[in-house]
Amino acid sequence: MDSTLVIYKNQGYTIKKFAKVLSCTLGPAKTMLFEQFRTSFKNYSNVVIVMSVNSKDDFCKYVNFNKSKC
Repeated sequence: MDSTLVIYKNQGYTIKKFAKVLSCTLGPAKTMLFEQFRTSFKNYSNVVIVMSVNSKDDFCKYVNFNKSKC
């Protein structure tokens, strides 16, 4: 089962186990939504991004974070 990734601006992120709900809600659009938010992330003060990933490593690769930041 995937994990649901929640990112709070300036507070890092937390991983929770309810991806089934996310998948049912967003389906294939979730990656595109994440892509749009990531592009304009700095323009929002309290943005929360929810994305389904298989692991923390997958997320690091997706957003090009250094391992040390994860």
